[in-house]
This record gives sequence, C-alpha cells and structure tokens, in this order.
Amino acid sequence: MRNPMSVHIETRNFNRHIRSFLRGTHVDTEKAIKKFAFDLLKKIIKKNPVNKEVGHGGRSRAGWFVAIEALGGSESGIASGNVSEIREGKALGGFTDNTKTIGNQWIEIINGVSYILFLEYGHSGQAPFGMARLSMREMRRGQLPQDMTRRMQRRWKQFYYQG
Repeated sequence: MRNPMSVHIETRNFNRHIRSFLRGTHVDTEKAIKKFAFDLLKKIIKKNPVNKEVGHGGRSRAGWFVAIEALGGSESGIASGNVSEIREGKALGGFTDNTKTIGNQWIEIINGVSYILFLEYGHSGQAPFGMARLSMREMRRGQLPQDMTRRMQRRWKQFYYQG
C-alpha cells in the first residue's frame, strides 16, 4: 500500500490554492473555507465506492455524513445500503470546525471507518485512484479551476446571505 503521507501533501497543496483564491477575491475566509469543504466532500462522496452486489454498502460513505451535516447539507443521496452499516459509518465520522479562529483557520473531516485508507489507496475497482486525493486534485489543478472560480464569484452573494 502507498504511503498515507501523500494525503497530507495533497492537503497542503490544496490549502495553498484556497489561500491564493482568498487573496485574489477578498471573500469572507470562514464562509469560503466552508464552501470549499462542502464542494470537496460532495466530490469525495460521489467517488466513494459502495458494494451493492453483496447487500452491503454505505458505511464508508456515511462516515463522511457527519461533516456534510455540520456544513449544512442533507443525507439525501449520500448513503445507500444497509441501515445498520450507515448508522455505524455515521458514528465513526468526525468534524472539527476551526474557521472562527483568526489566523490559522481550518476544517478537519474524519472518516473513521477502519478500511477507508484501503479504499483511498485503490483497493476498490470502483475507485482505483482513491477519492479524497483525486477530488482535491480536481479542485486545484495548478490553480483553482476557472469554472469553479467563476461559479463561486457568480453565486457569492447568494451563498453569503444564506448564512
């Protein structure tokens, strides 16, 4: 299995691009971080494999739900599968919001499902290139993708006034 340290490297690069975006747009840092986190989670969840063939699935995907809920999202479309596995996945997820602190603002999202690293490093044929690292790369490719920047600037007032 590959070194899990690469997730930290991806995070460092991803954060650098968020800071660059914030400097260029002068938007509220707390709201922008939450928006980036929410968009990133949506991408990760869509890539998170679910084994529907054997009547299982949803535990690893539900591990992300705690963060989605904390960021104001809903469960619809996030998890599908065995109800007890989904409940277990939700119990293993974690979320820390440190966006109100001046200076070093951050959000920590944890999927505590025991096999999440195996899924991230290509154990599943459904996600051979992982979920989190690939999603972060898609959102930052050199600079933040121009379509996301335009979309965020276009919808900023709507997002800003929602809370």
